Amino acid sequence: MSCRMPTMVITISASISVLVPFMNWLITLIDHEDICLELIQYYTFRMVQYSSCAELHPIIMMYNFFHLGSLTAFLALYLVLCYVSRIVLRKHSFLRPRRMMASEVNFHKNRIELYFNRYRNITKVLRLIEQELSLPIFLSQINDLIGIHACLVRFASFDPKYELRHRESAIFMAVRAVLSFLCASVVAASVHEADAVAKEVNEELWQNVLASGMMVKNEKAISMLVGINTPFAFTAWGCFRFTKSYILSATGCLLTYSLLISQIYLSLK
Repeated sequence: MSCRMPTMVITISASISVLVPFMNWLITLIDHEDICLELIQYYTFRMVQYSSCAELHPIIMMYNFFHLGSLTAFLALYLVLCYVSRIVLRKHSFLRPRRMMASEVNFHKNRIELYFNRYRNITKVLRLIEQELSLPIFLSQINDLIGIHACLVRFASFDPKYELRHRESAIFMAVRAVLSFLCASVVAASVHEADAVAKEVNEELWQNVLASGMMVKNEKAISMLVGINTPFAFTAWGCFRFTKSYILSATGCLLTYSLLISQIYLSLK
């Protein structure tokens, strides 16, 4: 089970990285052809005129794969790393009850030292991932939040005369932004929850060690490690931490400001 699950997650992530830009390309073809003409005029500063986009479909497909494919591939990589981090922390927490609660007095000194050293190494790897990917995930989250905000402003318009152009493309991008935001936030927040459980297990084990009077190596370093009460959480460039409260806060702010902008727009009209 533990070997098949990461393989399945990686396979699904790779498939999504290919399917998302491909679906966007198909929707662009199914939707009105004036989307293509508008894009050509926009990126060529209206210097190139085309009456049909049939011959440019391969170029549009490559653009979708480079534009959405790279973003989706990074998000899939981030989700896999968060998922693996959560699994490692959970296994580390479950390792203590299975191997160390068999004897409450005769603690195995080497196993205890190995247990805390393993947790220290896990936190080092998590901080390395956080350091390398905090800025890209920040840009990805901002992109998703802007997409959700634009979706809410468009679809929540109370103006009966407002007509949404290119509805299929707008719905696809809105759904993609919502799923991207929720997947990244929920999976990253699960790492915070797993580390909170791991810290509780570490604190309980260290209290038992101190109560038994056993001396272990690096006792001061282990005490400092156990004394850190704040669980680890991935951040988006240090601006916000991925926790469950962040999901609720971001969703509430989006709904509030989207409705506020819609009301201001209608009052100005």
